[in-house]
Amino acid sequence: MREHLAALDAPHRQVRAQIVRPGPALRDALAAAAPQALVPGYVYVDQQHVLYGAPQSLKTFTALDLGLHIASGLPWLGRIPVMQRGVVYFAGEAASGVRVRIAAWCAARGISVEQAATLPFALVDAVPTLGKGDDGLRDAISRVEEVAADFSVPVGLLVLDNMTRIAAVAGLSTTEIGEYGRILAGIDALGRVTQAATLTIYHVPISDKTQSRPAGTYQSTANPDVIIKAERLGNGLNTLLRVAPPHGKSRSGPPARDLLLRLKEQDVRPWLIASYEQAGHPLPTTLAHAAAEEFACVDPREGLNGIATAISPETVVRESLRQQFTSLVVDHSSVPQVVSTVARDQRADADAALERQVLDALDRRPGASQNTLRASLRGTRKIDIDHAVLDLIEAKLVDDRPKGSAHAYYLTDAGRARLRAARARDVADAAEGAAVVAELEQGAAEGRRGGAQRRAARGAGVVPPQDGRPGSGRGTSSGSSRPRPSRRGEHRDDLGTTPAIPSSRSPRPHKGRGRTRSPARDE
Repeated sequence: MREHLAALDAPHRQVRAQIVRPGPALRDALAAAAPQALVPGYVYVDQQHVLYGAPQSLKTFTALDLGLHIASGLPWLGRIPVMQRGVVYFAGEAASGVRVRIAAWCAARGISVEQAATLPFALVDAVPTLGKGDDGLRDAISRVEEVAADFSVPVGLLVLDNMTRIAAVAGLSTTEIGEYGRILAGIDALGRVTQAATLTIYHVPISDKTQSRPAGTYQSTANPDVIIKAERLGNGLNTLLRVAPPHGKSRSGPPARDLLLRLKEQDVRPWLIASYEQAGHPLPTTLAHAAAEEFACVDPREGLNGIATAISPETVVRESLRQQFTSLVVDHSSVPQVVSTVARDQRADADAALERQVLDALDRRPGASQNTLRASLRGTRKIDIDHAVLDLIEAKLVDDRPKGSAHAYYLTDAGRARLRAARARDVADAAEGAAVVAELEQGAAEGRRGGAQRRAARGAGVVPPQDGRPGSGRGTSSGSSRPRPSRRGEHRDDLGTTPAIPSSRSPRPHKGRGRTRSPARDE
């Protein structure tokens, strides 16, 4: 009996399933439903999310950026509205590193230490033990309830970083269907009891050379409602978020377009020092030592830039301080904002020109890798090339057929047709330009012949015909007074001035050039 009662009191039984029938009950459920998106296109209310990617694909930075924007209510990327809710982040690895990342995010967004204290965000430096009895689940629920008591808004998102650590602390395997299923059931129960969405970070399996799915069995892709892939491009500080199949999925609506996030380094020392000075407290020894150092702006994850040569102890200390007080944050200034029509048109023209260059390069080098394509377009920013390739793939003009872990880009039939049409337009434009040049040259030749005739007539003392009236020697129509001398560049007649005739010196007359002096006319 005791075991039976304990089973009824299990955490996953604390939330009863709702039964909704068509009619008024369905009407009221739909009408009273709260907005469904925490971050439109990426994070949704009460749903399970997976964020996966290869090592160093900046997954944690991305999850923190999403979570802190939800907690603060600030628009994501400076423009996407969010629903403000409380966020609890369970860090299974490098919790101390997550702390400096949170500080860097606040410093980059202009949120002081004192203001950060009011954010409905909490960091738990361990992942819950899920899938092995109810004790771990109860502990996780109690942690969420504990921090939620101080929040000004309900908890809306639980971040679990990461699945590998969750399985390890539970002593379960993500490749055995039964054991992995118990972990997933625990995550589902945790979200249901706390009425919060979950975002679980995954690595990719080592055996998956294409890095196209999260680690685990088929349940990794079948169970979640939203799957987001983080794909780092090259060695730069940027990552590509992909929700559309085959990389991800979204049950809550059309998947968002691929989104490129660029990151930058953020120094947190000024943020910390300002708080101590405001409080009138002396700087702790470590921060005081760090404040006296000049840090080089490098990627914090690359340690000593991969150099394996011997280094001095002073360099080791300086590097350790730099990593302790610097981190990466998403750079909102690199995200395209609304621009004027003229700027938008100019950008569209530039994008079209770059896409044409990519098509030409792939026509010359079918199956080119990302690095090969960048090398063939040397002089163009790598990030712009990557953007152009993604747009062409989305438009089904280019196909990516990876060879192992490397991209291999090919033109599709539609891409080849687009390229042929573009080249045909080039030929037509060249022919039209040649016709215009020929017409201009013909007009210039006629102008030169006319000028020669007029000079010959002046030499013979004969005024050439003007405006259809015959002229001769030194006489014009009798009875008229002698006109004032004409200004340079114009002919005088009874009605006023007429445009100057182009001289042979310029095929296209313009102000100050190509004008002739009309001969003097007597009574």
